[in-house]
Formats: sequence, structure tokens, C-alpha cells
Amino acid sequence: MVLLNDTVRSAITEGVGEIDMGLGEEPYKWRFATGARKVRTVTFMPAHLRPLVSAEAAARRRGRRIAQRAGAGFVLRSLERLAPGGRRD
Repeated sequence: MVLLNDTVRSAITEGVGEIDMGLGEEPYKWRFATGARKVRTVTFMPAHLRPLVSAEAAARRRGRRIAQRAGAGFVLRSLERLAPGGRRD
């Protein structure tokens, strides 16, 4: 944390307007943040693989929506019920 703090301070002194801390929402990053950028991923692949990737992307979007609405505990319990060999109650 000391090194990160010193790095941010040096960047401000040098007139840097923005620092990219990479992907992820780790709590230490929010100590310095004034906002967040949206990240988009672009994938190029053969046409015959597109349906598989589209299905995975849809499942990930649905999972994020569930997590936002219900909280992580609910999502973990739901995944346990859906996972092969997982609890099914």
C-alpha cells in the first residue's frame, strides 16, 4: 500500500491525469478511484465456434445479474445446486 500510495503521489506531481490500475475491483483500488471505466472484450473466432461462445457469454451475463440482485450467498447456493455432483435440494 505504501508503494502504491507513493506511485500515485508521484504521478500527481508529474501531472498525470489518469492511472490505469488494471482489471478487477479490489478494495485497495477504490481508495484512489474517482470512477471506473467499462471494459469490453472483443473476440475473433471461426464461425463454427460462435454459438458456443454466445451461450457462455449469455450465462455469464445472467450470473452477474443474479449476483447484483441477490448477493453472493444466494449465487453460491444456486451454483452448488446446479453444479454436477453438487447439492440438489
